[in-house]
Amino acid sequence: MSVDPALVLETNGVANDLLATSKEWRNSLCVFCGSLDGNDPDFMLAAKQVGEALSRSKLPLVYGGGTSGLMRAVAEATYSSGGRVLGVTPKALLSHERPTNLDGVSRISKQLKKPTLVDNAKEEDRSVLIVVDTMHERKQEMAHYAELGFVALPGGYGTFEEILEMTTWTQLGIHTKPVVLLSINNFYSPLRTFVKQATDSGFIKKEKESFLIFIDPPSLFTAGVEGESSKFDWGEAALEAVKEWHSKQAGVRLVTWETMRAK
Repeated sequence: MSVDPALVLETNGVANDLLATSKEWRNSLCVFCGSLDGNDPDFMLAAKQVGEALSRSKLPLVYGGGTSGLMRAVAEATYSSGGRVLGVTPKALLSHERPTNLDGVSRISKQLKKPTLVDNAKEEDRSVLIVVDTMHERKQEMAHYAELGFVALPGGYGTFEEILEMTTWTQLGIHTKPVVLLSINNFYSPLRTFVKQATDSGFIKKEKESFLIFIDPPSLFTAGVEGESSKFDWGEAALEAVKEWHSKQAGVRLVTWETMRAK
């Protein structure tokens, strides 16, 4: 499948590293999610759907570099279906999240646990890792390479913090990128209620309430119809929300690969 032109943005400037000069690594989407599985199998299913949707659309995945939980699921789904994966992790988490003993680990997991470091990456490498010093630098790097924006699967404190910081950066004008929350089985409904309360209380301006984009599960009207709920694809829903957000942005010019970068 070719890249959807509505998900291709013009870039400003070109860095010297492979990730910036190779069109194969352009138009990445960052996924925030938990390093645990959670106790609902639908969380894991949604993570796999997001990874597969990214691969089908030829959009590289940017994520926190973890090798467990939903992080592992979305990365493995992206990589195993032919996509590209860029992990960003602090030095302090390397030994914790990337054990050196790989006995009994699948080939795909091995590639994700031992990716190519970015300084040594070649065009053919599909699993690349950036190692940073701090958690803040981790977010900076993920935000830098996530040209299309951010999608959040369920997660814990770290995921919440990433979601809100990226939204705050949009509010401050540091970047202008969508933050799409996949409310699998209403996981993010309490956050939506909290944001509305903060808006009603005068701490979030009404026009900025929509900075967070909530994707809800299939409605009760279709969930009871045999087969309808099972057809819902969280990955495709996420990409559609990102595409719709960009299509509404004034001054955003949608271009093709050929006009985006010198051959």
